[in-house]
Amino acid sequence: MAVSPFTISVPDATLLDLQSRVRATRWTDSVEGGGWDYGTDIGFLKTVMTYWSEEFDWRVAEKEMNQHEHVLVDACGLKVHALIQRAADPLSPALILLHGWPDTFWRYSKVLPLLKDFTLVVPSLPGYGFSERPTRRGVGTERMADVMVEMMSALGFESYFVHGGDIGGFVASDIAHRHPTVVRGLHITDLDGHLPDAIPADATKDELAYFAYVAEWTKNEGAYWALHNTKPQTAAVALNDSPAGLASWIIEKLRAWSDCGGDILTRFTMDDLLTNLTIYWATQTIGPSFRSYYEGNTTGRTFTIDIPTGIATFPAEILKAPRSIAERFYNVVRWSEFPTGGHFTAFEEPELFAGDLSDFIRGLS
Repeated sequence: MAVSPFTISVPDATLLDLQSRVRATRWTDSVEGGGWDYGTDIGFLKTVMTYWSEEFDWRVAEKEMNQHEHVLVDACGLKVHALIQRAADPLSPALILLHGWPDTFWRYSKVLPLLKDFTLVVPSLPGYGFSERPTRRGVGTERMADVMVEMMSALGFESYFVHGGDIGGFVASDIAHRHPTVVRGLHITDLDGHLPDAIPADATKDELAYFAYVAEWTKNEGAYWALHNTKPQTAAVALNDSPAGLASWIIEKLRAWSDCGGDILTRFTMDDLLTNLTIYWATQTIGPSFRSYYEGNTTGRTFTIDIPTGIATFPAEILKAPRSIAERFYNVVRWSEFPTGGHFTAFEEPELFAGDLSDFIRGLS
């Protein structure tokens, strides 16, 4: 389980090739006045692509990332990237922060200065960002959980708090389920997919309404999920080859899942969007990120978790479950509801997120 220093450094040739591809985009047509109704708005996407090729400076983003300590860790046969922020007090609690899709470890960039009382480990999940791309079957969220635990052990952490959102929330839950002795507390921001295999006979009125909402949402918004789960390689070929295709696929979700009121630039700047996109492009991880769905364990859960759990809910979350659903699976000791924010809580509402997470940890420390 070797640990080695790591510096983020994308080759110039990769950036020049990206710029050339962006400028050579062959645009599809669109329906007059269609806006976002048919998917990504082409007019907005053209603005993003122009900014990507003419104004965005990856080296500025790269420099900001490299102000932090980064490592590569050999864990379960994979090289895993992680950002580490060490607390001044070596006895401070350790906390691992797990990102989801379609974002990266940089989801937590805004909360790093707000969580200095804790030692933070912010990895790129296997197949995402600067971690190794798995090319063997079976690297789903359970396997990722094992990788994260072995990574933390290699870094010298045998007991810590775990937070996750989106797929990171599944991985966090799998850590708590599979390795309960290492988890001091579990904190998550969404319950996507945490549903019984069948509607319980004792389901409440609120739960029945939630199950109906999930079914309707899946019909109208779940096409990406079905594709990732069933034929991930088909779309991966196109998006790994086309910056415009990659941007279209990811930006549509960032807009739809954030509390932006339809204007994505109220939650993400152009530089925010393009930092995220460039990480996916430069590391060629859009395909592996899709495969993390195919490999399983991103659908309904049947196990329960006894670890003390805190859940922070935000109004524009994709599938906002009632507390009673959470209590069917988790030992909920803290339930927080906030007035603003969406699926990307740490980035959208860093102060609210960091405050809730800090209070949760201190309540158990």
